[in-house]
Amino acid sequence: PPLPHPATKPGRAATAARERAGHRVLPAVPMRVVGAATLAGSLVGTGRALLFRRGDEPSANHEPLVTGARTYRQELRNFQNVQYFGNFHIGGQEISGIFDTGSFELLVRSTRCDHCAHPTAPYDRTKSKTYTKNGTVAKHVYGSGPCISMQGYDNVTVGPMVSNNQSFWEIIRHQIQALDSAKFAAIVGIGPNFAYGNTDKTLLMSFGVTEFSVCLKRGHGESGYLTWGPTVPETYKNAHYAKARVLGKHHWVSKMQDVTFGPLTQAKMPFTPCTGTGCAVIIDSGTSLIAAPGLALQQLSKQIEPI
Repeated sequence: PPLPHPATKPGRAATAARERAGHRVLPAVPMRVVGAATLAGSLVGTGRALLFRRGDEPSANHEPLVTGARTYRQELRNFQNVQYFGNFHIGGQEISGIFDTGSFELLVRSTRCDHCAHPTAPYDRTKSKTYTKNGTVAKHVYGSGPCISMQGYDNVTVGPMVSNNQSFWEIIRHQIQALDSAKFAAIVGIGPNFAYGNTDKTLLMSFGVTEFSVCLKRGHGESGYLTWGPTVPETYKNAHYAKARVLGKHHWVSKMQDVTFGPLTQAKMPFTPCTGTGCAVIIDSGTSLIAAPGLALQQLSKQIEPI
């Protein structure tokens, strides 16, 4: 999974008169880490389920592709194996962004942010012929810090897909240190539902996309890709993919049990997190970290031989 910056869950939007606390569901500890690179490297979000290509399956190059489907494969460029970002257009301006399964809204670093460092080009509403102001000010809370944003509407395109008058948020102030040097200027939420208290369509809804997949390749420095739309037939998925039911209403949340770095038969039960009823987990393309309660991290560390 990508990024040093949002090891975080962008929270719900709140107006200036009604600021809400950020919402976080603990990301990915309850992952059985056997073949974790393969699991994380081939994730499909579809309807109310998550699919993982099994670790012993052939590569995607040998999968039977769906033909005639509305599918677009987008390159995710790789920066030091921790940031995976792709380009999209908003108001006719090309912006680099991370595509984040752990959030729902589109946040863009903006020229409204007078004190921001801009290592990559920010969004400039004055250059857009299709921008519409909303003016609502919201606070989005991340694990790495908060940011204040202003809502607006503009045309957003990803490859051949177009969403006119798409709701988005211009970052006008933030305390997220990583944004000052990141290779991206936007966080593109691709969560499965509306943001909290919000009825504006997400980008997935606007594009009419009901299935997408994320692939991060194993090779050092290799690009990944995000595929909007189906890639393989249902019969192939049923035979070669493992399915995890989505439990959350707002996040790609599922249940996982018995987290180990090796076969479960070799696990020392006192050092195995999420035994019994298991744990909730967010499968999050917007972070490079496995975040967990302190006890679970201590248990995991005891599974690793001294270095």
